[in-house]
Amino acid sequence: MTGKKNLDTEVEQVFTVQCKGRDREQKEVFVDKPFTAEVRAHQRPDSSMICLDVTCLYICGAHGGECSASKKKNDLGHCPYSIDLPWAIDNQYGEQD
Repeated sequence: MTGKKNLDTEVEQVFTVQCKGRDREQKEVFVDKPFTAEVRAHQRPDSSMICLDVTCLYICGAHGGECSASKKKNDLGHCPYSIDLPWAIDNQYGEQD
């Protein structure tokens, strides 16, 4: 698909994933047995941004992007499923608004 399409209504899809929690570098897993997390992907009609919101036992932080599965104080990981596109990609490559 090329070009920008204006949406008339919000687009939403909910799916479940199996997660083990991750550190900030996305290398170390926090738990041995995977747990279920629900991911809600959505896009509003007035936005080109696609948001992924996560609901799980370990999600925390002001914007719900941190993972407390390590159970260690001051050792929060980053949830790999809680992102906003294209914001996350733009910031990774230094292209900020």
